[in-house]
Amino acid sequence: LNVALAPNMWPNVSIKFAYLDKLLLAVDLNGSHFGSAQTALTTLYELLGCPRAAAYLGQLSGLQRGLSYILGCRDSKVMIAFGRLLRRLLAHYPMRATAGPAGGNGAATAAAAAAALTARGYRAAAAAAAAAGTAGQR
Repeated sequence: LNVALAPNMWPNVSIKFAYLDKLLLAVDLNGSHFGSAQTALTTLYELLGCPRAAAYLGQLSGLQRGLSYILGCRDSKVMIAFGRLLRRLLAHYPMRATAGPAGGNGAATAAAAAAALTARGYRAAAAAAAAAGTAGQR
């Protein structure tokens, strides 16, 4: 994938992420299509690691529904793949040191949240992230 997306191979390539969003939304959170979700997350991880990753960051907003839906998944391999993707995505956006809700460092809080998704308590971290996302929408 990295070789195919090299700037000298296809200079004007445009990637459509709608299929990956549909694939993530098709996952039954209680038991099926975990392999498809893991493949989609790994593909996104690799895309964000290629030299032209900055060109794809603007298109990732179309995946918001699928990525937020997959947070409720109970499969540890899918959550590990999601955590890896989140860490790589956060690496593209430099964090400013701002005070978080408890007066702590906002960058450290985001890094800790990304690490918590791949740790042993991934379900609790996913539930906390989902709760924080719904609390911010109110």
